[in-house]
Amino acid sequence: PIKKRHEKLKRVVAKCKRYGVKVYIFAIEPLGLMDEDHATHPDFAGAEKRFHYHPICVRSESARNYIIEATEKLFRSVPDLAGFIDITAGERPTNCASGGNYRTCPRCRNYSRGENLALACDVLKEGIRRAGTGAQFISWTYGHRYWDDNDIDEYIKELPSDITVMQNFEDRGYNTQLGKPRIAYDYWLSYPGPSDLYNVTADMTSRYGKELYAKMQVVTSHEIATVPYIPAPGLVFDKFRGANEYGVTGVVECWY
Repeated sequence: PIKKRHEKLKRVVAKCKRYGVKVYIFAIEPLGLMDEDHATHPDFAGAEKRFHYHPICVRSESARNYIIEATEKLFRSVPDLAGFIDITAGERPTNCASGGNYRTCPRCRNYSRGENLALACDVLKEGIRRAGTGAQFISWTYGHRYWDDNDIDEYIKELPSDITVMQNFEDRGYNTQLGKPRIAYDYWLSYPGPSDLYNVTADMTSRYGKELYAKMQVVTSHEIATVPYIPAPGLVFDKFRGANEYGVTGVVECWY
């Protein structure tokens, strides 16, 4: 099945390449282990089980080697892939740092949460480095709204310079609607941003010389998710103007 999927992906990449369109893989990796996989590979696991998943510990030599090998195999098989967009923190348990219980891991508890996440990103990127294709790795920290700013700072400081930071542009922002203040979670079209969370992240990436992307919303909104398209060019202009002021070099513009 994997070979069949790789062949299909190759066809998609080749077709897009003819039109100058680059293809990126999106995933949430390394995906935590379900009980049956944990029983087979207990040495992969680290922190305590969360939401039916056992987080994979990248400080385990066997788990680290597996992740590198799997990523390298994908990018060697489909060498024209432009890159890999990965939710490295949030959405579901992946590495030990993806949840707040990383101190329950005997290997990770002696490091900060930010250091552990930076290592997880480095391990995934290492597979791409070994493939030698020059593909990009984008670390999308979707769950940083729940993180302490000091941990975010540690993560960005320790992150290798060949990995791109991507943060939600509107998340943890504040907007007034019908006279009531509301907290913007995920992706809001009506709130131009940048949010407090993005401001903090942008300051850190500037301090440590890391490349910064923005995940923002420009066509529809989680506020009214049933509406397929909301034309609001003025708000979109404000979003891009705010991103430009921070030197943002790339944007993911929607999530549907």
